[in-house]
This record gives sequence, C-alpha cells and structure tokens, in this order.
Amino acid sequence: MIKCENCLKYLNNQYGTVLEPEGVFVNIKTKGFLTHTNYSLYLLVKEFELSFMIHADSYDVFEKTYETVLENKNLKLKWQCLEHKSKILTDVYTMYTTMRMRQHSYAKNQ
Repeated sequence: MIKCENCLKYLNNQYGTVLEPEGVFVNIKTKGFLTHTNYSLYLLVKEFELSFMIHADSYDVFEKTYETVLENKNLKLKWQCLEHKSKILTDVYTMYTTMRMRQHSYAKNQ
C-alpha cells in the first residue's frame, strides 16, 4: 500500500476525460468511478506488454522482458518521488509480468 503523498499524486490522474485515444473506453464507462492512470505509467506498462509478447514463449521470460524494457533508449522513466521510484516500478513490473505469464500459460494449456 502506498502512503507517500508524492507517489499517490503521481499515480492518480483526475476523474473525467482524458483526450488520448487510449482513454476512450474509460471515458465511456466511467460514470464517475473509474480513473485514468498516469500517462507515463501507461507508456511503461505498454512497453512491458510489447516486450512480453516478444519473449512470451522463452524459458526465462521474466528476465528477458525486463532486460528488453531497460534496453529501450526511447523510454524515459519519470517519477516524482526518488525515494520510492525503484520499489514501485519494480512492484508494477513484477505484478504485471506475473499476471501476463498466468494468462499466457492458461491460453497455451487450453
């Protein structure tokens, strides 16, 4: 659970609409309860997904996905709170990749 005010402020975006095309579904379904994530965090998770799709069938998908994301020179990791940056980004990566590995293995086993 995140208690740092800077981290919370950075992660949360305002209620309502976001003009990027990626936010259209949330804008349609919101009814006041859904929020948009920070756009920089969205771009980071998008990089995780692109890297995961490349390495999904490899034996060491977790490590290769991580290395590919970090090797991307165009990706700029922005975070307001330097004290928690590493911990939060590591947690986001770990949770996302673990969830994707479960989904991928489930789909392969069907």
